[in-house]
Amino acid sequence: MEFIIVITALLINFSGRTFSQKLDITAFEYSRKVPSIRDKELGHCVSKVEELFPGSLIEKGCTLPPKRGSTRYVSKELNDTRIFEVQNHNDVFVCMGLCDGHASSVLGLLHTGDCLAVEIAGKLTFGPKTFIKAYVEYYRSGIDFLQTDGVSPQELQQYYNGNFFLRDRSYGTMEVIILEMRYAKKKQIETLRRNQGHFQRLSSFIEHAVRDVGKPSSIKLVRLSTATELFDILRYKSRTLDEVYSKLVQYESDIYHTREDIKRQHIKPHLRYGMYPYTHGQEKLGTTANPRETTNLNRMFSDGPKYEKCPDGASLRSTDHLQWEKACLSEVKVDTALRRQRRLVKKCNKMPVEQCVNLPKIKKSLRKVKTDIHLQRSKWHLLIKSAEEKTNLANKETRRLSKQLRTIGKKIRELTKTKQKERNARKIGRKPRRRRKQ
Repeated sequence: MEFIIVITALLINFSGRTFSQKLDITAFEYSRKVPSIRDKELGHCVSKVEELFPGSLIEKGCTLPPKRGSTRYVSKELNDTRIFEVQNHNDVFVCMGLCDGHASSVLGLLHTGDCLAVEIAGKLTFGPKTFIKAYVEYYRSGIDFLQTDGVSPQELQQYYNGNFFLRDRSYGTMEVIILEMRYAKKKQIETLRRNQGHFQRLSSFIEHAVRDVGKPSSIKLVRLSTATELFDILRYKSRTLDEVYSKLVQYESDIYHTREDIKRQHIKPHLRYGMYPYTHGQEKLGTTANPRETTNLNRMFSDGPKYEKCPDGASLRSTDHLQWEKACLSEVKVDTALRRQRRLVKKCNKMPVEQCVNLPKIKKSLRKVKTDIHLQRSKWHLLIKSAEEKTNLANKETRRLSKQLRTIGKKIRELTKTKQKERNARKIGRKPRRRRKQ
């Protein structure tokens, strides 16, 4: 009996630590998994995504009564825009903003799909023949927040534990355009990197790139707008360059009009949500005349990506957040290896080599690594203590399997060159055809 009491006390203590902190998540990140949030007001209990069994997901609603209090709106405009070169996956995480690991796992958002930044980073191709430029704009017009009346009765604390209510909601949009250009030669990328110039628009930059180093062989566009709930990925060939330019101009015009509509309050798209545990007590946020209240408001307005530190953002992130970034990067690397495996399957059908028989086995191993790392991330608030060890093991296995894929790719290239030489030799030895007399 004493043993049961001790275990129960430990579980309550652990649960209290797990669910005692604020959850901060982008509105688009949350609403695409839990659409019911769009109809909820401040103070209402928020839903979570739960997995009954693999592949079966439900939105677990909350029947707790809304938190009472007074609602206040504060207008505090922020417009942070940056155009930068994306050189690795981490640039996407830091400059675009990676979803919070604790919030995502507590709310169950990783049971289906992934964080936006992870999805986008996984779609990009990094290499010596690829140049990637990004436009990221973070615009916020203001925020609503709820001043709660007081602490819940002690006898109800056990029922409230683990549930959250919508405490604050900011308005605005995050607009992203990513331009990925692939060239035939490394020298073209080196020249473009030296002569990037300073452009306020990606449409102007691509004109400069074509003038400076020529047309890219292929182009990829990634477009995200949290205000209009648009997430699109488009691919183009070199011959459709005019279409790419027109698309970029259209995107830039859309961003301008969306920002102006928010400024004029024609639309009020949700930007970020702040969710507090039901056991959260009263906060004195009445007027901003009080220095303490001003500090609280400033803390509340600290949402959004920290663009000031894009080149070296590590100084702004905690150890836990850096561990979360490493775990996310580990899954992106697995996704990259899986894409490479699929490409090699197609090449093996045309140019089979002995090592091609290993591709199904490699795919199976990579899928197992992905399942393990994604499971760890989806239960981050429970498994954070063992995160570093599991991430290192996943990275080690991914490196081993990627090395095998590189070996297969190398063998295919060697066989392709040999076949090409044989075809050229046959052409040289062949007698020229006689022209028929007219």
